[in-house]
Amino acid sequence: MRAGSNSGVGRYFYPHLFDADVFAEEVDAATVAVLERWASDGVECAGLTGAQREVVDDVVAALGMASATLDDGALRALDEEFDISSRRFLAEGVPFRRSHCPDLAGHVQEGVWASGDGPAVDELCALLDHINGIDGGRFGDLAEPFVGYLLPGEVQRAGALLEGHRFTDPAQEDDRRLLLEIFSIGGRNGHGLYWTWL
Repeated sequence: MRAGSNSGVGRYFYPHLFDADVFAEEVDAATVAVLERWASDGVECAGLTGAQREVVDDVVAALGMASATLDDGALRALDEEFDISSRRFLAEGVPFRRSHCPDLAGHVQEGVWASGDGPAVDELCALLDHINGIDGGRFGDLAEPFVGYLLPGEVQRAGALLEGHRFTDPAQEDDRRLLLEIFSIGGRNGHGLYWTWL
């Protein structure tokens, strides 16, 4: 169940728990929707106005407040055992390509896409898009190092859908099981999960 390792230079993606009720108290849904729309439209951080930057900062601050009182001990223990920090490595001397070594969510998503099509596949891939660092996640590059998040209902739904998949590639299957365990940690406590990169 250990995510693969590599010796190149990379970017590490890491999940954190957050309290969705606190998040909702700190920032309203309309503000979050605006940021997500900018990300989907390809707005870049450097192009934000002062007022737009405040919107991004409000959402980031809300995630910080929502995670401040939660104990990430279960995720840390999982990290120590299985190295849950998913990677976007660059092999030595190889120019970066966005398709190289996808992060954990991206690696699992590739397997889901390859397993077939249909509404369940589309729904699961849409949920994984929110935390897929290679494709920009829910925030694009607007809130770096924040990648994206899943609310508690989304965590539970993604876990339920992912449970029904099995991959023939051993490394991809290991990552599927690892991501399922992360979803389980969030889901059983009724918490959301957000991803950052290091």
